[in-house]
Amino acid sequence: MKKTIITFLALAGVAAAADSTQELWSLDFTGTSLTSSFADGVSLSTLPTSGINNGLTLNDAPLTLTQTGSILTYEDQFIFSVTLQVNSHLGTHPELVGFGNKKSEYDLHNWKAAYYVGDDNFVLDKNGFGTPNETNKAIGDVSVTLNTPITLSFKSDGEGTITMYVGDTVAGYTTISEDFLKQSINKFALGGRVDGKKGNNANVTVYGASLTKIVPEPTTATLSLLALAGLVTRRRRK
Repeated sequence: MKKTIITFLALAGVAAAADSTQELWSLDFTGTSLTSSFADGVSLSTLPTSGINNGLTLNDAPLTLTQTGSILTYEDQFIFSVTLQVNSHLGTHPELVGFGNKKSEYDLHNWKAAYYVGDDNFVLDKNGFGTPNETNKAIGDVSVTLNTPITLSFKSDGEGTITMYVGDTVAGYTTISEDFLKQSINKFALGGRVDGKKGNNANVTVYGASLTKIVPEPTTATLSLLALAGLVTRRRRK
């Protein structure tokens, strides 16, 4: 009995541990050449081979990266982060970063960060330049200072909500319909929306980008039930 109680307490302690993370890939443009790292079985296509000089400057069109291996879905928890600076305002709401997938020319599932100059805030927007609504509106007043690096992070809870941060400040959020959850995420745009057209993006310099998958640890409740089951089994054997 004593051993069982000790085991139960140990399991509860393990359950209280924080979730673990797995970095799928990271890119560093802060030198004069690309520095990258990838998890086993993961790679990116269309990586830049030139134009890196203390940052990757995108003046005309975004760079779309296609991930192969360990493809995410919206049912996964993940963090997609990009550190960049806005060099100039092009239009009234330039796009900065996007991610999603594209199955065909007319079947685009893409989420993007847009900066609305008139309202001085960020919006996490779906596909086009739609007006912010209850599922993709900006929160608070998050402004941009030109030529100052910021980090945009998208955090998914794996249950249909994606929250966008500018630094540590919540800048926007969106909800995803249930039938959308199982769709893959394999494209990531730096400097605009996925597969964006030339001239349809902000003038930005990207300093780094990364994609991290969050691996939830078993909950305390789950492990407690397992421990209780073991206790019952042991008592029955006696």
